Amino acid sequence: MKTILILLLLPVAGYGQSKTANNLADGVVTCLHYDTAAVNGPVTVKDDVSEDDILKTVKDDITYRGNVEFKIGFTDIRCDEAVSNENKKVLSARGVRISCLYYPLLKGDHLIYNKATKQAVLYGPVTIVDKGAEKNIGNIAYLDLSHDRYIINPK
Repeated sequence: MKTILILLLLPVAGYGQSKTANNLADGVVTCLHYDTAAVNGPVTVKDDVSEDDILKTVKDDITYRGNVEFKIGFTDIRCDEAVSNENKKVLSARGVRISCLYYPLLKGDHLIYNKATKQAVLYGPVTIVDKGAEKNIGNIAYLDLSHDRYIINPK
């Protein structure tokens, strides 16, 4: 009986916690996939440190290539190549496709995302693909990624 009571109260205990480390709207960029990665900067090599651990702690440019996928909240950014720099708080990507739940697909040639301001600029031609139809919306789109979706801002 005590075990059942504890199991029933466990979900309630989780509701009293403060903000989680990775809130969907906090603009944190998470790299989900890449084929190859290279660190462009000084790296201290230790025998007991894996490549993944080095990529998590390095603060210089990291170049990701081949089927690269990032996540910011519910927004997915897929690209052919990307360079992430933690010192400058910038993510730059080429061959970009941006998707989000219930939103049309955005495509562009080059994306620059400022991790500090959570604002991005997508250079084109920029196209929206919705229900199979593709529409060109210009050569530049200003994006707000500070929410759990992308918002196209006029400038």
